[in-house]
Amino acid sequence: MRIYKIGIWLCILVVSLVMLVGCGKNEEMKTETLGYQAHTLGTIEELNRVLGVTQYDNEIYIFGETDNAGQSKTICQYTSTDGKTWETKDIAMTFPDEGANINLCCVVLDEQGHMLVGYETVDETGMVISCNLWKEENGESVSLDVTELINMACNNGKMYIYDGKEIEVYGKDLLYTLNVSNMLDFCVNEKEVAVLDDNGIRIFDADNGEKVGADMTFSKLHGEDIQNTKERLGADILSCRRVMEYADDTMLCIALENGLYLYDTSGQQTTCLTDNTDNAYKAKSDILYGYIVRGDHEKPEIIALCSVGDEKQVVAYSDKREDGKTDAQQQKEITVYSLYYAECIEMMIDVFQNNNKDITVHYTWGIADESGISVADAVSALNTQLLAGQGPDVIVMDGLNIRDYEASGVLLELSGVKNRIQEDEPDCLQNVLEAYQTEEGVYALPSKVQFTTLVGPASEIEGIKDVDDLVAYIQNQPKPNYGNDLNLYEWEAFFDVLYPLYASEIIDAEGNYNADKLKEFLNAFKELYDVEMERTTQEEITNWINENGSYVQGKDINSLCMTPLYNRAYSGQKIAFFNMDNVVQAWKFYSIRHDALVGDNGEKSANQDYMYRIWENEEGNLYIPTLIFSINANSKETDAAEQYVRYMFTTDIQKQYYGDSVHVRQGNSVNLNAVSIRNEEMLQMGTPGGVEEVGGNQYVLSAYFTTDEDTNEYIEALKGLTSPIHMDAKVEEIIKEQMPDYVDGKCTMEDTYQAIHNLLGVYLSE
Repeated sequence: MRIYKIGIWLCILVVSLVMLVGCGKNEEMKTETLGYQAHTLGTIEELNRVLGVTQYDNEIYIFGETDNAGQSKTICQYTSTDGKTWETKDIAMTFPDEGANINLCCVVLDEQGHMLVGYETVDETGMVISCNLWKEENGESVSLDVTELINMACNNGKMYIYDGKEIEVYGKDLLYTLNVSNMLDFCVNEKEVAVLDDNGIRIFDADNGEKVGADMTFSKLHGEDIQNTKERLGADILSCRRVMEYADDTMLCIALENGLYLYDTSGQQTTCLTDNTDNAYKAKSDILYGYIVRGDHEKPEIIALCSVGDEKQVVAYSDKREDGKTDAQQQKEITVYSLYYAECIEMMIDVFQNNNKDITVHYTWGIADESGISVADAVSALNTQLLAGQGPDVIVMDGLNIRDYEASGVLLELSGVKNRIQEDEPDCLQNVLEAYQTEEGVYALPSKVQFTTLVGPASEIEGIKDVDDLVAYIQNQPKPNYGNDLNLYEWEAFFDVLYPLYASEIIDAEGNYNADKLKEFLNAFKELYDVEMERTTQEEITNWINENGSYVQGKDINSLCMTPLYNRAYSGQKIAFFNMDNVVQAWKFYSIRHDALVGDNGEKSANQDYMYRIWENEEGNLYIPTLIFSINANSKETDAAEQYVRYMFTTDIQKQYYGDSVHVRQGNSVNLNAVSIRNEEMLQMGTPGGVEEVGGNQYVLSAYFTTDEDTNEYIEALKGLTSPIHMDAKVEEIIKEQMPDYVDGKCTMEDTYQAIHNLLGVYLSE
């Protein structure tokens, strides 16, 4: 029985990981590759959900679904002889199952080329009621004696139905059943059924289901890759996928996560056509849905349907090159640098390379976590390279003093890049793109933003304009029933929320220093920290750390700060003060405001008065530009570097959510179209999210915007960001290093100020 909830698939992935950890690592033996190359033949437009990839006579067939609710469905049929030019046909179907919604699972062709459509009927909760087979030849539906329909095949008058545990084989009636509960995939020909699982490849007689052969050679060679492929099958849970096909009577083609293989069952010989080490096979972020095998069985051509970013592309794998050029002649290489290592940057590079095969991107950084290298040393090393006309091609400028680099002439002017971004992605926030624009030009382009926000009842927080107001508000409230008012328990957490609000006033983008603002920050920080610590017991601090771990910069505490707001009657906490550093916090805010209990049909009204107010100064709503890109003026691959920077603003990148890394704040999208697209894609998954428990109540945590009003309110908040905060990592490091003694009362405000003042003086004079 299957319920369409993302939590179920997350559980499957977790179980798969546990299985992988529990097994000993197979000793991988190297298999020589034939060096197959990948060539993109074309793109299948507007194909979201894949239902099957097959062939009939000389034509390739791809089946997908057009979203239609209820009992009426339309299958999109794409046909081609060469994989380049495609004809499209919409096939409308009406099913006899009254009172149930239809979930299409997979499509195959019978020996006459007629469609056979496997589908499930589901109730309003997503529970499977029945599994069925629709026949195009006569329009009839046949009920299947299975509780789930994962995949199916057809050959020589027999239907093979896989339900996740067994393969049921039908002629006119049920002929036999194969127990294949640990299977990765199966395929059939006229005589045999081949099954691939952890124990090897098993061969069964297609007429009676008797096992006629088995060997473990392939699984011993590629056991780890088989496990990896199993784990990735849930990457697109709504589509049908195939891993294994017959190339001829005894030759199997197997498309695993890291390689494309031929396996001769008669001689137990494996041939690798291509793998990830060749940089010709799919990257791990790709999904290979299915494929057909053509030509010589020893060196066949494989034509596959793959997901590449937002697109479904048809890719041919063969031993023939697309043109006479060598890979070295086609390939360009660039290096991307960030001051701190960030996993999110690596992930963005993977997506870029997946969609820009002609550019290889290397990633380097100045400071790795716990490396012990100071900001000053890392910046000095970067400067030495750039001033010598060397260094990285693309620089992520977060934490670096952009104006200093601009003045030194080491950065490329990017007005042309900015204009191209605005042409290609008109929904990008113009004011953010122009955050670093001067009369001399544009030398840095922010691709994401963060902002500090105060959440609470609208009538109570609208009058809070500064830290003094916030402290006064807290002092006038009863102490929460547990914890403190802001759910902040360590001084570093207070610092990382409060410091950005003063950063540009202490030292602005032009390097102008305001000593009075430094004093103002130190006073405001101590005032807020002290008032909260006075309302917090040591036991509460210890309990928080035991439950959530000690605070480190970049740790996502923002969602945790909001959790008690679900049930303020129980928690006594009514406000939260934090950096909204990505869309996840926005999803959580709206989940709290809707106040929906798990199992209830409607939302409550207790939290409808909640709002989030963006912190502001005299110039408007404050925001931190993040993932800021510049290009080395001496780059030898300027075109490739510009292509990379432009791609960082595309919907493909901007719609992704990557977890924040230590010191690198990822941010909210500046491409507003990406916000809407991401929400639509999340909605296609059903109702993704989770459950949060506060005071014995279980609340729905949605991983998307549940209403258009929420989406529009969030977009308008992003449009209202007008006053950029310029963060200099060296300044932040200088101030932060002096804070522990100040927090502990070992050093007065005046002494702390003087120490910082002197160090900033040295830094600014350099």
